[in-house]
Amino acid sequence: MKEKKESRLERFFSFRTLGSKLFLSVVVFCIIIVIAVLIIVSRFNITTVEDLILTKLKTDINYLEDIISGMEESEWHIEDGALYKGEVLIGDGTEENANTAPFYEAESKSGTFVYTFMKCGDEGLEWTGDKKTGYQQGHFIRIAGTTKGPDGQSIVGTYIDKKVSDVLDRDGEYSGAANVAGGQIYCYYKTLKNNAGEVVGVIVAGRSMAALSAAASRATRSIIILVVIIILIVGACIYLLLNRSTKLIENMEDYLQRIGRGELPEDKLELNTKDEIGDVAVSINEMVESLREGRRISGELSVAADIQANLLPKIFPPFPERTDFDLYASMNPAKEVGGDFYDFFMIDSDHLALVIADVSGKGVPAALFMVTAKTLIKDHGMLGMSAGDVFTRANALMCESNDYGLFVTGWLGIIELSTGKVDYVNAGHNPPLISHNGQFEYLKGKHDFVLAGMEGVKYRSQELTLKPGDILYLYTDGVTESTNADKELYGNQRLLDYVNEHIYDGMQELCEGIKAQTDEFKGEAEQFDDITMVAFRFIGGNEEYREIVVDAKIENIPAITAFADAVLDEYGCEMKPKLQIDVALDEIASNIAMYAYKGHTGSMKIQIGQLEDKRSVIIRVIDGGMPFDPLQNAAPDITTSANEREIGGLGVHIVRNTMDSVEYKYENSKNVLVLTKKIKN
Repeated sequence: MKEKKESRLERFFSFRTLGSKLFLSVVVFCIIIVIAVLIIVSRFNITTVEDLILTKLKTDINYLEDIISGMEESEWHIEDGALYKGEVLIGDGTEENANTAPFYEAESKSGTFVYTFMKCGDEGLEWTGDKKTGYQQGHFIRIAGTTKGPDGQSIVGTYIDKKVSDVLDRDGEYSGAANVAGGQIYCYYKTLKNNAGEVVGVIVAGRSMAALSAAASRATRSIIILVVIIILIVGACIYLLLNRSTKLIENMEDYLQRIGRGELPEDKLELNTKDEIGDVAVSINEMVESLREGRRISGELSVAADIQANLLPKIFPPFPERTDFDLYASMNPAKEVGGDFYDFFMIDSDHLALVIADVSGKGVPAALFMVTAKTLIKDHGMLGMSAGDVFTRANALMCESNDYGLFVTGWLGIIELSTGKVDYVNAGHNPPLISHNGQFEYLKGKHDFVLAGMEGVKYRSQELTLKPGDILYLYTDGVTESTNADKELYGNQRLLDYVNEHIYDGMQELCEGIKAQTDEFKGEAEQFDDITMVAFRFIGGNEEYREIVVDAKIENIPAITAFADAVLDEYGCEMKPKLQIDVALDEIASNIAMYAYKGHTGSMKIQIGQLEDKRSVIIRVIDGGMPFDPLQNAAPDITTSANEREIGGLGVHIVRNTMDSVEYKYENSKNVLVLTKKIKN
């Protein structure tokens, strides 16, 4: 069931989008800012309000002092336990003390409380209510002018703390919180001195701490409200910006998902923004255009690869009517098109040309030059020239049209099928592998200069002779230079070991096996070079076959061996090889009789012919049963006992080890097993 796609709102509030994560970060940041502002503003407001109140209190005191000085210019002094300014008793201005200053111990319109204090005498004892209260000498005590004690003296109320008194004695003023008249008051104290400069009293102005806190709270609330409003406005702007940006990113995401599904949208990604997101959109559009161009080029390269593949022979067996050789070739390019190529063609009924080459470089230029090289080599080869002359003429023409400065390593062999003679030339190419008497080795020969590398080079032909059963294996350096993840090369020795272990394989099986082993060797590493190979087994020709056709039955085996002995005696076969051939034919005929037709009646044909050297014979065993290659199974372990050994396979092992060569082919709906054996020295 298709999963329901989440809405943008659901994705946002699940905090799985970039915008929601950024927005959450901004919200958390704003909360931290609000808390910090609250703390800072609260402390700042209290300090600021205290400074403002202190200024106000100083102004009030100075104002009161001016009034008092206007009423009485005499000095401040203490008389009869009371504080006077000249003749004026400093009291609270009530009706009972109408002659006292009328503006003390009363709340002014601004909320300021003003008190006067006088300094205690030596007795340190005053009345407070109906009790006497002791004070330390030197403390300042508040005057309560309206209330009298038993003897008519003023009753003492609040007193100033000793620490404050000490500051006043030293500095003449003090500001701070105090418990005055039963409440917390923020006060400003200023000393009153007589003409002798002695402190006789203190005038205090104060405002309630509750009023101070209320003022600070009002200021704090106002600032916080302002900050919150600003943050909300900024947050809204950030949200709108993030929302717009995330919409642009989501548009890019949808566009990239289309590309990820293999689409290359014709419409461009239009974001209409000039910031980095817009730059990314431009880059995405350029990427899509590059991908579209790459897809177009890839399509063209695919067509080019098909054309290149069609230029190479790819139908096998290429000459089904020929029984004197077996041939297979393959090319696996590292890219869509490569520079390697192979070719083979019949020059006439008795001459076959084999070509393998490697053009330097990769891609289209190398492929185009490959077509030129292949055409020139074949055109001149068909003229009946020697291998050296073919390369000499082809090189001259390649140099004339080598605009890209490429070169070609190549090997050309022209095989005379009637004799096995090979006229070959090597233009800087890998040495082929050749098998003689059941053993592969690298062909030793001279190397000429590469093709298209230099004008005027004359290439020299060389010769070798193939015997029936011999194999020529041609390859490009993509085989031996296959590299694994550890940067280790496949190498010449691994190749030599493999072909010697599979010398009895058919030519197609041999090539496919080598490709499979190089793939296994390199593992996940990239194939850096084209892998091209040609395998040719010489069987021999122009011999007349003697043949016998019998029903595929066990009882007909003696007739087959009798026929073979008669032919071999005619050829002058020695006793040992004749016995080996009889055993081989017995094993092969038995397998055909028991397994080829699965209960149905069929026939088998045995053909025996003498090769050109008159010292070897070729034997062909042909049946029309089910396709079966007896050589594909691994050799049995003959070191184990008969009871431990698996059933079957020993007969094929005997045939392989007694014959000079064994090859299986399936052609024209027939199983064909071809044996060669030297019958005399």
